[in-house]
Amino acid sequence: MIDRHSAIAHAAYHNLLRSLLDDAVSDLRGTPTLLKRNDRRIGSADALIS
Repeated sequence: MIDRHSAIAHAAYHNLLRSLLDDAVSDLRGTPTLLKRNDRRIGSADALIS
């Protein structure tokens, strides 16, 4: 039997996860660039994590 979390616990988990991801992204610095390899476009970022 699978025990599921309450809707409040589920929402709290996702709010915390989003907050942690937002904090991680806010530390990135740099300029996104578009690279071309083998006739394919690949997104890249010259990013530094401060």
